[in-house]
Amino acid sequence: MDVQGGIENIVIRLSQHLHLTGHQVILISSGGELVEGLRKYATHIRFDGRTSLNALACKILEISSKDVVITGFDPFSTALSFAVAQSISHTRGRTIAFSAGVFHPRDYFREHEASHLKLMNFFLGRFVVSSGLFFMNSACRESHAAFFRKNLGLHKVIPVPMEARRESFSVKRNERIRICSVGRIVPFKAYNFCAASILNDLNGPDPIFSWDIYGHGTHEAQLLATIQRESGGQLRFLGSLAQSSFDRTVLEYDVFVGMGTAAIQSAQLGVPTVCAIDQEPKHCYGFIYNVPFGNVGERQEGIPKHLLSHVLSDYARMPFEQKCYVSKRCARAVEGYDISSFVQGICTFPVLKPSLTNWLRASYCRMYITINTETRARRIFRKLRHIKKVFDRRRT
Repeated sequence: MDVQGGIENIVIRLSQHLHLTGHQVILISSGGELVEGLRKYATHIRFDGRTSLNALACKILEISSKDVVITGFDPFSTALSFAVAQSISHTRGRTIAFSAGVFHPRDYFREHEASHLKLMNFFLGRFVVSSGLFFMNSACRESHAAFFRKNLGLHKVIPVPMEARRESFSVKRNERIRICSVGRIVPFKAYNFCAASILNDLNGPDPIFSWDIYGHGTHEAQLLATIQRESGGQLRFLGSLAQSSFDRTVLEYDVFVGMGTAAIQSAQLGVPTVCAIDQEPKHCYGFIYNVPFGNVGERQEGIPKHLLSHVLSDYARMPFEQKCYVSKRCARAVEGYDISSFVQGICTFPVLKPSLTNWLRASYCRMYITINTETRARRIFRKLRHIKKVFDRRRT
């Protein structure tokens, strides 16, 4: 929730918990600000695409003298994790368990990804790492079952790891309703781009609703343009919010609108939390207690949708006691999110054994990594291709 997204914050929370409970944490990544956030809790091994996977495996074995549990958090890190795990599995006297989390309903088939990558992800998830896959909720499992064309009903659902929070929100006795949203500024969080329109529907000559949006992302300029064009002055974009400032900032508001881990954190505090829906600009599921446990905004059949403006206006008209009841219900709805259960879940995956089948799977993962690693040569080639396209357009 600062420059990191939901997955990065999951990794940070999980690493902190494991470190504080006496476990050794090793992070394999290309670097960046995630490493800074984990410097106290994890040993970092840099991977830049040129690093030998066997060398990575040797470094892990040098750092840790214990058995290893390795987990991927997106398709690329899953391929990397499996290839490294297969190398470690040949070491006598050491065991390694492999697992791979899916934390987005379109994790293996994102809209902006090239068709060749979606095809590679299909083979990766369906055939290569399928036995180690787990899902953050049933909606993610169902969407990937459709993409992989495979029954995933026996695969585990392990809700995202969240540390406990003290329920510290107090309902305010005022007529004005201050709304808050925190998260990445990206197209699938469409409510951000319709917030101005929703406020215009809610507010009359004497506006009682205001909305502050915190976050970062690829579409900040589009959001700012929308605010300047449509907002009546009650909507603000305030930029990134540091994770360390999340609780005290959100507690100042009356209602939270959002999805993902930010919605869980807000509800844990007792803030009345409206669960937005993936790619839905003006609809929501109502408050977070209206969705099945584990769903934090994913599209799922059978859950009634409501207009955001109706949910917010209904809340504004509630008597004080009913608002307090909504606050309590939101907090109760997210009590089941727990880091210890997540750790226990990923530690129960079977140990990876050396075999010809696993060697072939790891070979696919090595090919996947090679094709999808951003190398200097590839960056230069892409830049030259872009320059050529611009030149061709100007010439015509």
